[in-house]
Amino acid sequence: MPQISILVAVYNTAPYLPQCLDSLCGQTLHDIQIICIDDCSTDQSPQILADYAQRDARITLLRTPHNSGQAAARNLGLQMATGEFTTFVDSDDWLAPDALEQALEALAQNPANDCAVMRLIKYYPDDGHEVEHPLHTGGKKALTGEEAFMLSLDNWAIHGVYVVRTTLHKRYPYDASSILYTDDHVTHLHYLNARRVVMCQGRYYYRQNPASTTRACSMRRFACLEADLSKRRSIEAEAAQGHIPHHAAEALRLCETQRWCNMIDSYLFLLDNKAHFTPAERREVLQRMARVLPTFSRSLITWRIKLHPFYWPFHSFAMLRAQWWLLHKWRTWRHNK
Repeated sequence: MPQISILVAVYNTAPYLPQCLDSLCGQTLHDIQIICIDDCSTDQSPQILADYAQRDARITLLRTPHNSGQAAARNLGLQMATGEFTTFVDSDDWLAPDALEQALEALAQNPANDCAVMRLIKYYPDDGHEVEHPLHTGGKKALTGEEAFMLSLDNWAIHGVYVVRTTLHKRYPYDASSILYTDDHVTHLHYLNARRVVMCQGRYYYRQNPASTTRACSMRRFACLEADLSKRRSIEAEAAQGHIPHHAAEALRLCETQRWCNMIDSYLFLLDNKAHFTPAERREVLQRMARVLPTFSRSLITWRIKLHPFYWPFHSFAMLRAQWWLLHKWRTWRHNK
């Protein structure tokens, strides 16, 4: 049995894929399983994967039946994971040579360690500079699952790049109900249900790609509307089962407040990039927002947000659109001032 299984979901990342695969094949920890899932790429990614699989027997190749998004692709790979622990690497990112060895060493220090959080290094390709994403743990090197869960909910005070015990990951696979963003809320559930979460020195390099799906003017950008609702329902279910014994109310407040901010950001993104979407696409986004609106629990949205100019959670979608249009105009005026 390999010590760590790595899930690599691949979709049209041929320019970056060799660097990613080289970093995995060159790990100082040799006893690993590399599971690459091609999500129906239309570039040279399948050929690159086949070439690497020929050269390294630790690579398993899978292909989704149709382009279905990162969560579904990773779940396909997760079914094949046989390692004691599992992690993921996005196909345009890479690991430091000793990243997995560092993670395993941290996990081995206590049998209750179920997750090891890596160091996240943001890489900016324009000029090659790197910035480490800070971990706000108050200096703690180990956290209870609930502590890690609450910190991850609080604007990602600890991020979501980690190695997790495979049995826990298979109990909470990725939520494929939305094509994007649902991997975020599975991270919260992994932390919550871990016995201990430890920090490690393994470095994960996260390419800051301005052309990525989450930044591009694509309808996928609005998948957060449904993904955030799925996250809240998952947290409600965990609270109902008593899995959040100390901070259930605060967890729901953090979740709903962030969901409201994402709703506003989605509308502003639509206004800022109106020319990139067809009239039919704009109508679809507005219809989706109108459908999501009744699901908000306004009492859970913090007053700090409610009292922010233009952020009041009106029940009327027409009133909200007017409020956010004013916010858009104010931001445009500030930008051009």
